Amino acid sequence: MSITRLSDDEYKMLSRVIYGKDNMLQDTPSTVPIFGKSYTDEDFRQSFVIRYLEGVLYKAKKNRTPPAKAYAPPTNPKDDYAARKKFLLAETEKLTKNQNGNDVIDRMFCDALEKIDVNFFVNDENNITIPVARAGAPSAVPFLELLDRYIGFIENPLSDFGDVENAFSHAGFFRVRYERLSMGEIELVNLYASLYGGVKYLQSTTLKDKITTLILLFDEPDRGFHPEWSRRFINSLSKTLDGEIFAKYKYQVIIGTHSPIMLSDIDKNHIHCLDRQGNRTQVTTGKFGFMSNIHDIMKETFFMDFPVGEFAKNYVDCMLKDIIKLENKEKFSSRDINKIDRLVKSLRIIDEPTVRRHIEQRLANILVIAAKAPDPRRDANETNHWAAITEHLAAILSKGQEDD
Repeated sequence: MSITRLSDDEYKMLSRVIYGKDNMLQDTPSTVPIFGKSYTDEDFRQSFVIRYLEGVLYKAKKNRTPPAKAYAPPTNPKDDYAARKKFLLAETEKLTKNQNGNDVIDRMFCDALEKIDVNFFVNDENNITIPVARAGAPSAVPFLELLDRYIGFIENPLSDFGDVENAFSHAGFFRVRYERLSMGEIELVNLYASLYGGVKYLQSTTLKDKITTLILLFDEPDRGFHPEWSRRFINSLSKTLDGEIFAKYKYQVIIGTHSPIMLSDIDKNHIHCLDRQGNRTQVTTGKFGFMSNIHDIMKETFFMDFPVGEFAKNYVDCMLKDIIKLENKEKFSSRDINKIDRLVKSLRIIDEPTVRRHIEQRLANILVIAAKAPDPRRDANETNHWAAITEHLAAILSKGQEDD
């Protein structure tokens, strides 16, 4: 996860507005250096805080009507981190003091940013990179909780801050994105973040004590999931809805899915199957559900024509057609034995043991018949070659049956 400050172009613009053309704190001596000319690990964190406050002040000044007057010089001309932070907070509070708590939020974000482990700033004043596996780290939690609570709150008319027409949104200062995650991991994070965010939003409104039941709609919630994640999804969702902020509500959960694994956790009386019949959609109750065999669910609940892939089905169908032709022959030529050879080789990739044994047995029976019905047109050499191939194929088939 990366949290990014304003772009370089935006920063160039705001720096002139805040510090004047020389990029300095206004009314400070020109000899005072710009903060952060040389960075230590700690400076990256401090610089991120300063860049955030600069962005807030720039937006506050830009939104001000009429335009704000020039800033008063800071009481301490020393341009270290503490002095610049104090200056920016003080100037921001002058512009936002009547805007329903913005000045308080600025200070809370500063405090939370200062608690984040310096290792998450990865030698960069522009980004905080927090591995998803460490998103629960104690140093990161206060900041992430503030993001959950306040990002975009200005656009929310039912927020705790009421009418904030002249205020501005913090969403412009922190751009959160997930990187190096698979599609399934992104979907998992988005799903639970949306669920958590929705309930937290409800609890921030005047309706929080009036609503007792929530309807949750999930459309293909396990898209991109590893099958094991799909298998655990219903259990994970149930535990989530029993926990902390969710437990005070009752839920009706509606899930649209094509996952047979997920349905094995659902009572069949709560499964409704939609099947297209011409121009109409037919709705039926599921025949299989809780603890049912996956193959039964796939065949009956998802209206599948066959339990394996179409390519594999056609592959075996072609083999069986050739076998039937061989079973109906009275005489066997070298071409026939070559066909049997190809069938034996084709058999090797079939992993389903029952199907493979069935074909092996039929091929073995054909070889027995073929040995008793040689083609009289073959000469002695052909007959000996044919017999050697037959013996070789019989050994292969025998070994395959022993392996099973």
